[in-house]
Amino acid sequence: MPRYGATPDEVKQVIESEGSFTLQRLEASNTPWDEGLNKNNGNDDTNMSADFIAKYVRATTEPLIKAEFGEGIIDELFLRYRKKLVMKLEQEKLEYTNLVLFMTTK
Repeated sequence: MPRYGATPDEVKQVIESEGSFTLQRLEASNTPWDEGLNKNNGNDDTNMSADFIAKYVRATTEPLIKAEFGEGIIDELFLRYRKKLVMKLEQEKLEYTNLVLFMTTK
């Protein structure tokens, strides 16, 4: 399922071009996907992180995927996704970005 997170500059540009609001402040913060997990050191960390991320993504996308493709593919899809996450996490730390905006109406 394609996901796209706009950059702070893109968000700022949309707000300014729409014209209804004045952007007072925009902050971006990067957070590790698995922040807050109680982890050991070693391979269990990677498996635990992959499991956490896969479950999170499944919880937020499963209804849309089921509606389009049916329930029969869900378990296999997320098992494959989890395996890909393990490989990716062995290469790099995965993060997501939160944008916090303070706007006022014009």
